[in-house]
Amino acid sequence: MGNYKFQSSLLATAHHFTFEFLSTTMEINHVWESPISFARFRKCLIRHLGKEYLWIEREDCLEFPPAEEVACLLGMLEATGRCSGVLRGYRRHCLVDLPFTLAIGRALQGVLFLLILKITVMERAYNYIYIFFISIFLVVVWGFWKTYIVFFPSFQGFGYTHHMHGLLMMMWIFMLIVQPLFIRTEKLSLHRAVGKASYVVVPLLLLSILMVGKISYNKMISVSPQQAIASLAQIILALFAFAVLYGLAIWKKKKSRIHMRYMLGTSLLMIGPALGRVLIIYFNVPFLEAVDYSNYLIMAIAFLLLVSDIFQKVPVAPYSITVLMMVLGYLAWQFRDGFLWQAVGENFAAIFY
Repeated sequence: MGNYKFQSSLLATAHHFTFEFLSTTMEINHVWESPISFARFRKCLIRHLGKEYLWIEREDCLEFPPAEEVACLLGMLEATGRCSGVLRGYRRHCLVDLPFTLAIGRALQGVLFLLILKITVMERAYNYIYIFFISIFLVVVWGFWKTYIVFFPSFQGFGYTHHMHGLLMMMWIFMLIVQPLFIRTEKLSLHRAVGKASYVVVPLLLLSILMVGKISYNKMISVSPQQAIASLAQIILALFAFAVLYGLAIWKKKKSRIHMRYMLGTSLLMIGPALGRVLIIYFNVPFLEAVDYSNYLIMAIAFLLLVSDIFQKVPVAPYSITVLMMVLGYLAWQFRDGFLWQAVGENFAAIFY
């Protein structure tokens, strides 16, 4: 089998990066039997691509055979202007045994990845999505300040269920904030560790929502069974929407752009309860109107995100499903006193409460 030779002349064409593990010539066999060497070379390429690479559909590159991936990564470097003349030097310098047309094809695919990324304003905005999550955190703190946080440390009148729910909710918001930061700073091992921790946090969070809903339901059932069942509209749809969006996010965890959009969808579900309290407590908005205004805002955000993806011609499934979840929640709330929802809520309560 042939060898790939990374000559010192290739290094002369590169700008702003150093292959400290390379001397004048480094030979790696055709099937990359030295995985450490290939891993180091690939890591070096990705490091100098920087944040641009991290928002690209990774599997588009990583499913290539190693030599083709190198061509693609070098093409990305070409697109960033950090490595001039690479396309002209593939056959002569580094990809001796890779067919020339295939090498150029993969390189151009890498260029295309970066060009699409650079002209897509919304995708660049996702680099700062943690700011949006911080904003949600602040709204949550504002909304629950007078109804919960202000009672610290005694929390008189609150039980362990409320504490567990509050703690898990804060943990989830914290996860949403730090995950994109880990991506931006290329701490992918921490990103994966937090992602795995969510396998425990999210089921417990869903359980806490169910338990908090049960407390409210039991308080209302003796006063008005119909209103108690009607109140479940928010609980049931929140549980369903969160489980669906989170589940899809985990299913698509290797497709970073899609995964990120589903996770953003879960964050929208936290706006309603907090914003509703803000409107009621600080602006004296009646309860029913506060709920409606919160739902309108959430649906508007989801719809605008969907429209943005449609115009950018990126996969619309994440925000389409997010919009659907928000609309279902709104409709369930609007028809909570109707026969259909009363039947659904009654059966739900009979099973879980």
